[in-house]
Amino acid sequence: RASTQSTDVVDVIPENLIAQIIDKSKDVGMIFEQVQHTSYPVGQEIPIANFRPTVQYVAEGSGSTTQKAGTTNGRIKFSHYKVDCRIAWTEETDVMTLDVWENYFVEKVVEAIMYWKENEIINGTGTSAITGVLSQTPEFAIKKDVLTYADLLEFEGNLPAKKDGAKWYMSKKTFFNTFKAILDDNGNPVASLNQGTTTKLVANILGREVVFVDEYLPNHNGSGIKENDITAFMFDFKDYVFNENYNLGMKRRENWDNDDKEMKVVFACDGKPIFTDSLIVLKRATNIV
Repeated sequence: RASTQSTDVVDVIPENLIAQIIDKSKDVGMIFEQVQHTSYPVGQEIPIANFRPTVQYVAEGSGSTTQKAGTTNGRIKFSHYKVDCRIAWTEETDVMTLDVWENYFVEKVVEAIMYWKENEIINGTGTSAITGVLSQTPEFAIKKDVLTYADLLEFEGNLPAKKDGAKWYMSKKTFFNTFKAILDDNGNPVASLNQGTTTKLVANILGREVVFVDEYLPNHNGSGIKENDITAFMFDFKDYVFNENYNLGMKRRENWDNDDKEMKVVFACDGKPIFTDSLIVLKRATNIV
């Protein structure tokens, strides 16, 4: 029940460092935009269809056999996990300090919510929580400390052709420390950096885009990494559905006991991978102390 006081604000948001504080925010938002977003009521079962009609030869004057509108290949049912994020500050902070305090709070809460959602989409356990991609059994996995060109070919060979929209996800350090030094049979690097359409560098491995997710995955060669830790994975996030049946309700109040200003954001959601045939993972083979 701690509240930020006016004497704390110098350390929290010094006026000449506001831009730097914003710049040092978590690097989030790379995953959430890629998943499917729904807003189904809790408890409804949504069928997962698997239907592909076939083309048939027919004789003159004859017609083809009619086909059913598909088979149901399982169902998905969303649960309801309520989450909130709240903060408080004193009346003195509200009236005596920087006007940007409340705006800064809103920005940081939005960032915190985005971080939480993306981390759950990747690492959620599915036990009284969102089901994360990495909690599922992968289509293929390699457990090694040092990767080779042959390993990368195995990764690609085990990714179904229909899932060619999959991308690599890893920390930036994993890309440069583990993948960048791998050479093909002709001595050429398989990992590259190119300038994208927005002048931002785009990383690729064997031509497949790499998304840096430093906030959610450890460095493959980093201190404290453990055997079996997943440090990189391939996945097509179009196969993940994030359901929000109550999205970002913001509430404000004043605590009459001490005049603190309080704000909280509440939302309810669930998420599940629908298909996991594009999930290819790299695991660490040994511990690093």
